[in-house]
Amino acid sequence: MSIDSEQFFRGSAFGLRVIAEYQDALRALDVENTRIADELRAEEQALTAQRAQLDSATFAKMADAFHERVQGIRREQTAKQQVIESRVELAERRFLTAAFPVVEALMTERGAAIIVEKRNVYATNLSIEITDDAIARINAELGDGLAFIAGQSGQTGTDDGTSTETDAAPATENAPQAGNDN
Repeated sequence: MSIDSEQFFRGSAFGLRVIAEYQDALRALDVENTRIADELRAEEQALTAQRAQLDSATFAKMADAFHERVQGIRREQTAKQQVIESRVELAERRFLTAAFPVVEALMTERGAAIIVEKRNVYATNLSIEITDDAIARINAELGDGLAFIAGQSGQTGTDDGTSTETDAAPATENAPQAGNDN
């Protein structure tokens, strides 16, 4: 039997929810990045306007400080994006763990001894491809995955399929809410 694990995740209610939340978080980060870029552009223009009134050593100090600040902001924003992406990767791993009994049941029902990743198969008989059946069954059993995540012991689930135990530092924890000006 074969399965397309990426399609299995992305076609499930669980995967669709995680992907929608990922896209929302990226949009919010993009809004925040645009706001920051506009602020930095204005700050750079103000610094450039002061250049004529400053001696070269003072201007160089201010320009270096501005450059260091910009580099720090870039690192922070990149870290926020990495946190968002790692949450999706973790959610996909959790999905596949939760989905194993469903795939195993399909394997048993069809009398298969092995399931292989569809992308790694040179040739196959389409009658042994179970991705669509697995999606239908996992949707029936897991839905969007929120109940599964809430039921995991020892972890506080978040709505993106991750646990707060794996979240990054507090500064990046708010990445999905980025762009709020409060």
